[in-house]
Order: sequence, then C-alpha cells, then structure tokens
Amino acid sequence: MRHRFLLAEAAYELPPGLLRLLVHVLHPEVVECFKNHQLRVSRFGLWTRQETVVVHITLRSWAIKPKGSEFCAIREDDKIHLPPDLVRSYHNPSDMELKVSSIGMSTNEFGDFSKCSIISDLLQEKDINELGERAQEIWDGFTHQPQIGRFVVFSVVLGLLCQEMVANYNGIMDDFLKNTQLEQQLVTSHSLPNNRISADSLVQPSYLQNPAKLQERDADAELRLSLWNLEALYKLNNTVSASVKTIEGAITDINRQVEEVGRSDPNVEPNIMNLTNPRDPEREARS
Repeated sequence: MRHRFLLAEAAYELPPGLLRLLVHVLHPEVVECFKNHQLRVSRFGLWTRQETVVVHITLRSWAIKPKGSEFCAIREDDKIHLPPDLVRSYHNPSDMELKVSSIGMSTNEFGDFSKCSIISDLLQEKDINELGERAQEIWDGFTHQPQIGRFVVFSVVLGLLCQEMVANYNGIMDDFLKNTQLEQQLVTSHSLPNNRISADSLVQPSYLQNPAKLQERDADAELRLSLWNLEALYKLNNTVSASVKTIEGAITDINRQVEEVGRSDPNVEPNIMNLTNPRDPEREARS
C-alpha cells in the first residue's frame, strides 16, 4: 500500500505556478477540486473514472484578519471591514476575510494507492504530521478493506478542517459581542450549537433604548453602523450555511458508498462517521 499527503498552505487562492504544478504533475486526477478552489465555491464531488476513485470537497469560511497584515482576499465581497467613516475611537470590530479550503483525494479502484492534496492555511504542519500517523493507523486497520479506508481517511481530514472552521467562527462571534452593540438574540441565533459564547453584558443600541436619540447629530452614523453589523452577520451566515449544506451532502454520499460495500461484507460499519474520531482536546477548548 502506498499513500501520500500534500499540503499547500494557501488562505485564498493558489499561486499560478503552484496551480499548474498540481494540475499537470502532482495531482491531475482532482483538477475539478482545484477549479472549485480557484472559483471559491463550496462543493463536494465523488465519482469513479477510468478505475480511479475521486472524492473532493471545497469549503468557504471566515476568519479574523491578523492586525497589521494585508488582506489575502482580492474581491471586496470576500472582505468584511468597517468603512472609514464609521470607525470609532473605541469598540471597532476586527477585520475579517474569506478563507477557502479544499481536500482532494484520489485512489485506484481497489484503494491501496492514494494521493490526498489539502489546500488550506487552517491546518498547520503539525496537524499534517499527526494526520499522517492517524491515516497510517486507519490504512493498517483496513488492510483488507481499503475501499472503506479511503473514505475514513478523507472523513478524518474533513473533521480536522471543520474543527478549525468552528473555532474561527466562534472567534468572530466573540469579537462581535465584544465590539458591537447588537441585541443578544440576534447574535446568538447565528452561533453554532454548543458554542462558548456569552452575551450577558450585551446592551441594545442607544436609539432602541431611547427613540429620542434618533434626533441627535450622530444618529445617522449609529444607524448605518447597525446596518453594517447586520450585513456582516448576513454574509457570515450565508457562507457557513452553504458550507454546512455541502458537508451534509458529503456525509450522505460517503455513507451511501460505504453501504454499497457493506452489502457484500457484513463486517463493515454502516455509518462512516462512527469510524472516525478526530477528537483534539486543544481544538475543542478553542471552539
């Protein structure tokens, strides 16, 4: 058995030279995955073509941009930042930018030879080293069922990526709660289940507490700031909803493939998610 992982640490899109190398030399089997990544669309694919099984996924997410750094995102729609005329002397929300991550795996029909390319800056080199060890354990455990092993390995990689996305998303919600004035129910309704967000100290905008505030000179700026907050949350919600829908579709399709193998082998676990356990206490504490 022979298996290979390749990590390209790209936060937004691949440099042209690296893209050509991946498409023409390193991993041409998952060219559609690279196309989705460059187009920045959340999409999942699974098929068999010329005795090669391909499974890939591209996901969009958001993260807080480190202070002092430049935006990696090029398109204005892929950035969230406060307009200069609304910047206040205190409590300004952090800038955010779109992240695009992709996983592309190809194996031979039997499943004992595989290549897995990961394009993301959410996973670090340490994660890939740990992933390699975990993947080897999985392949060893599925020596006689590599057709199933490939989906377990793919699911573990996807699980690690999802943990980082959740951590970033909750970090954004913490930042909103700290630096904006939104009603508690509005913000927490956009939070993921089992989040660690606390909104006990959140207050309503002053013009909701006292309508007379609308007659003051800075009322226009405060209304526009509230509108910006709502638009930012709407953009965040749309992105995470599309990614969650893509992940759910991936789980359904992968489980269907496992069930097909299970019809000929009763020892196969019917749910692929029960075969993976990428739990990481450090990541769970962050999320």
